[in-house]
Amino acid sequence: MTPPAVRRDGFTSGGTPLTWGRAAQDGGLPFAGRPPSLPDAEAASRFVPAGEFHCRFFDLSNPADRLDYEGVWTRHFNRRFRVVDKQMCLPCSVYLEWVELYLADPLAGA
Repeated sequence: MTPPAVRRDGFTSGGTPLTWGRAAQDGGLPFAGRPPSLPDAEAASRFVPAGEFHCRFFDLSNPADRLDYEGVWTRHFNRRFRVVDKQMCLPCSVYLEWVELYLADPLAGA
């Protein structure tokens, strides 16, 4: 069975697009969906950090898995993902858990 690739498509697992239009004002994080037009002060008090959990085994002897593994760590160091657990399983296998970070509007659709 082939493990799922690390998503690079710009969507949450629920299919909501991640948008980057306010990232400069919002600490570099994308927004889940289309952010409402709000003054920065109101947006700062209304938008909340959210995350999506991921886990996967990576076979580091496989070039595609290695590339995905490096992608997770690159995003971790750039504050897009937060790695929460890492376990070495075999000499070339790693189990990794991480959270993909973004902002959300808890009042959206209310």
